[in-house]
Order: sequence, then C-alpha cells, then structure tokens
Amino acid sequence: MNLIAIALAASGILYIIFGKREAVLKRANVYVLVLISIVPLYAAPNNVVVITFGIASLVLLLVCVQASVRIRIDFTILPILILLSLELFSRLRGGSPQLALFNTVIIVFAFLAILVCATAVRESGWFTFAMTLAVLLPFHLVVSVLEQGGVVSTLWPRGTEIDDISHRPNRLLEILPGRSMSTLGHPIVLGFICGVTAILALHYFLNSSRWWGVVFLLAVVISGLSGARSAFFATVVACLYLFLRSRKSGTRVVIMGLALAVGVLLYQGGYFAEDTFSEVETQSSYTHRLSVTTGVQDYIGQASPESLAFGRGIYDYLQFLTNGIFGSREDLTSFDNQIVRSLVVSGLVGVAAVVLTMVVGWVRGSGVARATLVYSAVLMFSFDMFTWIISLVIFGIATTAGTQQRDDNSPSPSPLKTSTRRTAVSRARS
Repeated sequence: MNLIAIALAASGILYIIFGKREAVLKRANVYVLVLISIVPLYAAPNNVVVITFGIASLVLLLVCVQASVRIRIDFTILPILILLSLELFSRLRGGSPQLALFNTVIIVFAFLAILVCATAVRESGWFTFAMTLAVLLPFHLVVSVLEQGGVVSTLWPRGTEIDDISHRPNRLLEILPGRSMSTLGHPIVLGFICGVTAILALHYFLNSSRWWGVVFLLAVVISGLSGARSAFFATVVACLYLFLRSRKSGTRVVIMGLALAVGVLLYQGGYFAEDTFSEVETQSSYTHRLSVTTGVQDYIGQASPESLAFGRGIYDYLQFLTNGIFGSREDLTSFDNQIVRSLVVSGLVGVAAVVLTMVVGWVRGSGVARATLVYSAVLMFSFDMFTWIISLVIFGIATTAGTQQRDDNSPSPSPLKTSTRRTAVSRARS
C-alpha cells in the first residue's frame, strides 16, 4: 500500500500535464478526491504519507500555475484559510521536527486542495465531484465486505488494536463482526466520505437522473458497514434538508408525513427509552457529547486570558487529554467535538474562525453546498481527531464553492439556441 500511495500521487504529474489545458481544474478535482478517498492522511508510517502528499502538493501547485487566471482568492476562502493557519500554528507549537514537517505538508495540501477543487466546482458545478466519489464506491464496498468476511485484514495497519476488526464493534449493525474501514485506516473516515457521497447522489437523484438512487443506496450500505454512527446521523439530517428544499411540493409532503409517522411509531413503541439507545450509543459516547458543556464552563473559569484567547496548542491539548480534560472533570478523558477542540487548541480565535467559515458558506452557498455544510456542521459536534484533515478539506470546498454562477439544478444553455440567437441579432443589426 505504501508504494501504491506514492505511485498514485506521482501519477498525478502525468495526469495533469498531458490533459487538455481547459480541463486542468476538473482533472485536479478528480486527483484530490481519489487521494483523500484511498490514502489515509494520518496513517503510519508518516514518512510515506509525507512523501505522498508532498508530491500531491507539488502537483496542485502546478495546477495553480496552469489555471492562474481562473483561480481567485476572495473573501469566501478567507475564513477557511484562517482556520487552516490556526491548525498549522497550533501543531507547530512543540513536538518533534518530523511531526512539524508532517503537519506542514498536510496543511499545505489541504489549502491547495480546497483552492483548486472549490474553483472547479464554481466553474462546472458538483457533478465531477459527485461522479468521482460514486466511481470509488464499488471499490470501498468490495474491500469492506472482504473485511467483514475475514478475507483481508487491515490494508493500512496503524499498529494498534483497532487493526483487528473484532476490536471495532459495529453498534449500527451488531450482526456484523465489526466496523469496516477499507483503505482509509479508520471507520469514521470511511463513513464520512460515504455520507458526502450520499448527499450529492440524493441531490442529483432529486433533480436529474434516477440512477443516482443506486449510488445513494450504495453509499448508505457502506456507511452502515463502517458503523460510523455520527456520520450516519449527519447524513440523515443533511438528506432531510435536501428533501425539504426540493422544488417538488409533493416530495416534501411525503417526506414530512413519513417522518411524522416514524416518530409516532417510535414514541408509541417506547423506542426513546435510554436502554434502547444504549444499544447504539455507549456510555462513553454519552459522556463525550452530553458532559462537555459543564467541562467548557470549568475550562473558561480556569484558563488564563492568553490560553482562552489563543488556545494551548495541539501538544498541550494532547497532554491536557492525558491528565484529564478541564481539571476536575476526570471522567472526560476524551471527547468528540470540533468546537470545544478549537476552543482548547486555538482559543476563542479558533472558535470564531469555525463559526465565520460556517456563516460565509451558508450565506453564499448553493443548495447542495448548504446540504454538505449541514452535514459538516452536525459532525462538528461529534468530531474525531482522525478525521480532522478530511473534514476540513470537504468543509472548505463546500463553503468556498458557493459562489458558483449557476446552480446544478438549472439546465445548461443549449448551443443551438445560443447560435440561433446570435444569428438573429446579427441579421437585425445588418
């Protein structure tokens, strides 16, 4: 897998150079998505990851040179740039030179990926983005099923107990041996990518071709195999948003009716009981999500003004986790929450950057970009440190691609009609 990752990154040079100049952004979009959908950005050994994404960063720099006229850095991309800069700064405060190099390469790749992919989406919409993810789904399905059957082990081992599928219980589908993670090194990353694919597939299913329904179902199935509960829930919320904003009023009525009926059945059946939810959510999950408010209050009261404003840095943050978060809260040894993590790592400045990024993306975003933003926003309250870079890349593309001139729902202008109109105008002038 190490050689495959490096070869995949290096092949991008040929893929970009020998393609048509006008299609360089689309090709770069595909290149980025293939990389982040197959190669785990955080996986060991770090040297291989640094080489892979170092080469990828050089490829994207080449793309920026070739498409310099079309790539613009405007106010839309400023908040995510600030957020990435804070991430880089926090990760350079302490730690070894090797880790500093690793984090620098990954952050540079993330920024270039957002810049190039957002420009591509602004120019031609989300179709290439969605199609690339859809084409990769069968690969992830095959690997995930083979993992469940014990035919293949972890393709990209991390050297921890999570490499064994029996140590990854699937709370969504307990009948399965465990949680699949394909080549991505962690089940949550697989669930995250499948969730984004499901949202885009549903968008095109509602507005264009019905075969996207198959892609949607396939993404949901793989998400279930991954056992990523938070990604699954975020997908449901984002898809509900797409349904409710559908131009077809009948669709909205049907979906709202189904949601109401399911809610009544669940309530009457007593499925809202805590013991039922405990089959899906562990006690540690409750601790992570429900006790964090008290922890934030304790932290704000104890932190120094400098730490509260600018954070403690990622390495102090990790030490903070080891010793027990927020001092007296010994039960909070870890948590999944991007907002709280930004508060501790980068201070109120980091929280402001996250919120500003969300606001700008929502105000300037198209329908499908907003749905992707909803998905990312829900996942922010169930964050995992292993998904941070992929989350930021997808989040950044969704927020900065909102300035596209044409929504994907609107049909492209017909060349015949355009030429006819020009002929009529020229005749009128003559």
